[in-house]
Amino acid sequence: MHISSLGIYPHTRNFDVDKDIPDLTGKVYVVTGGTYAVSSAAKRQGYGGLGLETTFQLLRHNATVYIAGKSKKSALTAISSLKERLADKYSVQNPTVYFHHLDLENIQACVDSARDLGIKTAHIDCIIANAGISFLPFYLTRDGIENCMAHLGHFTFVTRLLAKMNDGARVVVVSSEAHEIANKINYYGITSPLANPEWLSIFGVIGPASRYAQSKFANVLFANKLARDNPRLLVNACHPGLISTGINRSAGAYTSFFNSVYNWVLSLIGMSIKDGATTQLFLATATDIERNKVTGKYFSPIALETESSKASRDINAADELWEWSETKVKETIMDSQIKDLKIRNMN
Repeated sequence: MHISSLGIYPHTRNFDVDKDIPDLTGKVYVVTGGTYAVSSAAKRQGYGGLGLETTFQLLRHNATVYIAGKSKKSALTAISSLKERLADKYSVQNPTVYFHHLDLENIQACVDSARDLGIKTAHIDCIIANAGISFLPFYLTRDGIENCMAHLGHFTFVTRLLAKMNDGARVVVVSSEAHEIANKINYYGITSPLANPEWLSIFGVIGPASRYAQSKFANVLFANKLARDNPRLLVNACHPGLISTGINRSAGAYTSFFNSVYNWVLSLIGMSIKDGATTQLFLATATDIERNKVTGKYFSPIALETESSKASRDINAADELWEWSETKVKETIMDSQIKDLKIRNMN
């Protein structure tokens, strides 16, 4: 783990969102997971969303932003909050920000979401795959995927939008240094309730943590493979830092006590939300990324190129994950189409 990821240590600031983000007029950004922590109660608990802060800074510099998320209600509340904050702090009026529906737990919905977004916009300059969750009680999604494996949704959504991305467009995959805990993907465990690791947990902590680490490991593998196969794009992964963001807000009763302690500690020693969002904003906006053709890299706070784990740089592992993902997506889409056909025939 790079020492700069810890808020309690001095960290090199290689990028300043107040000075270094260029004018983004005409640029179109898609940010997944940009709706969390707009309530005063959440803010009092020290929570805030990286996606929300990222969106705020992009809008502040005149970008067009699509907030891609599941809850329209939360998104509209977030947009209202963003507009109020932009007007109060920077006199920015009428920022160009839209809600776009995206359910990352539903593969067919991700396909539909990408198609719909492709109709809405002529081009996309950057996708920030920011949405994530941790410490969820184990369950399988409707597609039969372990719920913390936040990979297939982004894989499906991003790969179907590549045609909308011109040369030099960017993809930022938000991972975590937790990826270093994992060194391989347990493909059986992703799809089998029999492989539920929770029974191995100490008070329900170890299982969720290992599943989260595997998810973040998959994020880095995905970013590396996407960069390697698409040299015309600028694709990078990052660790935002240790921040109390509420990413574990949906944890079960097993881990509620540990989450409370964890978030309390981070509220004291962790990085701020603004600092936490800075590395992904650097990758999404900095002119140096385009000038130096930076792609296939991993960054830690703040905007510091580091090295992901050796296992996450394994080309064969990345190829295996990509092949598995393509197969799983195709199977799921086919199953969905068959179900729809049966329903139509019944009617």
